[in-house]
Amino acid sequence: MNIIKWKNIPILLVYILIGCTSQHEETEADLSFSKDAIYHFNKVALFKSKTVIPLETKDDILIDRYPSLLLDEDFFIYSKKNGGKILRFDPNGKFKNSIGQVGSGPEEFVEATDINVDTENKTIDILALNAIYEYTYTGDFINKIQIEQPAFSFYKESKELYWLYVGNNVSYNDFRLFKVNDKDEILDSYLKNKYNLLPISETNFHKTGDLLTFHESFNNDLYMIAEGNIKKVHTVSFGNMNLNLDNAPKDPIDFISYLNQNHYAMVRNYLENKNYIYLQISEHIPNSNENKFYHWFINKKNHTNTIVEQPANIPSDSYLYAPQVLTADNKLYFLGYILEKEDDEIIGEENPSVVIVNIENL
Repeated sequence: MNIIKWKNIPILLVYILIGCTSQHEETEADLSFSKDAIYHFNKVALFKSKTVIPLETKDDILIDRYPSLLLDEDFFIYSKKNGGKILRFDPNGKFKNSIGQVGSGPEEFVEATDINVDTENKTIDILALNAIYEYTYTGDFINKIQIEQPAFSFYKESKELYWLYVGNNVSYNDFRLFKVNDKDEILDSYLKNKYNLLPISETNFHKTGDLLTFHESFNNDLYMIAEGNIKKVHTVSFGNMNLNLDNAPKDPIDFISYLNQNHYAMVRNYLENKNYIYLQISEHIPNSNENKFYHWFINKKNHTNTIVEQPANIPSDSYLYAPQVLTADNKLYFLGYILEKEDDEIIGEENPSVVIVNIENL
């Protein structure tokens, strides 16, 4: 899910301290990224046959920059600015209602950091500081659950089971991921911290797709969550672009310089269904303010790889930076503006669009 855009800030503190706590287990990589056979964006039919659904624009429902998308029958758009905003649109992009409200009242939240769409019970859950607020799709308040964990992101697997990600917060605990029940009792802890660096939020849980996937930046291990369990399902190798964190400085400021001076790649987004694996990859060029971005599609049935290089220097509001959901019918959803060239720009004040591509068209 894509809360912070990293196109032009590859070495700022908010960029590099997210996932440098990754566990480097001695496991064999089953996914190997290679630049030997890369297709340029303009040479691929996939993005030329996209479906574009503009989201309705009104003064009172303007969507802030870098929002996130979750799906059921409708589109649920979430942005963090000014405490958080959750808007509901129908499949044609027409606005239906907002959900929740920033405030200090008993049914209001102070600052939303993540949301979850419960498609079974038709409810929206909002993580806000040390509580999870539950609303109906139409915005009516249902319940509030207090939590102790200072979580940045979360996933509600059922009414009795929650996954909470706190990042590298050694002042709280030695682990980054917790499974808790609806009474906030810790059932299990995962992903032990290795480095004493600062925590920061990121989109870890990729929800409302065919499969629930989980990843961390700077961690080449990829996970799935199902039936109360988390399982490592893939390990990615970037060859000579693997970043060796074991040799990195432990001081956060020195670590920034270390990253800036190294040539490395990492997984920015990980989505999967029964037929395909999709990975968004960013490549950091040493001592540069620009990254290269790739869209990597893996057909699980015939084991073919298709890697598409994104156009360079396109505006950071482009949908291409913001893959969101991969559904069971092989539709990949993006959220953003149709900006595919360096000189493209947004005309006027308008909301972004939901962009859908069918991976079968590769």
